[in-house]
Amino acid sequence: MWTPSDEVKLWLREKYSYDPLTGIITITALGKECGHPHRAGYLQVTITNVKLGLKRSVLAHRLAWLLHHGEWPEVLIDHQNHILDDNRIENIRLATELENTWNRLKPRGYANKTCSSEFKGVSWNKRIHKWMAYIRINKRLVHLGYFACELEAAQAYTVAARTHFREFAHVSELDTPLIV
Repeated sequence: MWTPSDEVKLWLREKYSYDPLTGIITITALGKECGHPHRAGYLQVTITNVKLGLKRSVLAHRLAWLLHHGEWPEVLIDHQNHILDDNRIENIRLATELENTWNRLKPRGYANKTCSSEFKGVSWNKRIHKWMAYIRINKRLVHLGYFACELEAAQAYTVAARTHFREFAHVSELDTPLIV
């Protein structure tokens, strides 16, 4: 992962400005919004300075962090709402690689299988005809139990995720209150 020198950081803070309420980065002298889509869904900004021998693209959320906090992030940045081009300061936070995985969405495609649930950490067990809840903690799959109701299994995952992953827990919004 690239880390800019102090000289480059200073130049970036002079060249660009950032609105923490909208997440928009602009070229200060021109007042022009900058950033273009990255193939993974993030925004990126191409920075060029011949004098500094600099020509590269940086992810906009990393540049936003520098412009707002005055320091280059040394770890990953997590988008709390999973909208990868939403760089409002309230939506981005520093995260370790592990914390970032805790906030991931349920993998795509699973909801289309007849044996799985729309909820993360829940799947249908064909052998015993019950919903199973599970969570991965420290690379170990932990079985949370079997449930007659899919929502009960989702609630079990939600409780476990909030307990172990705290503010990084990505859980489904359940229409019913949690059973504790």
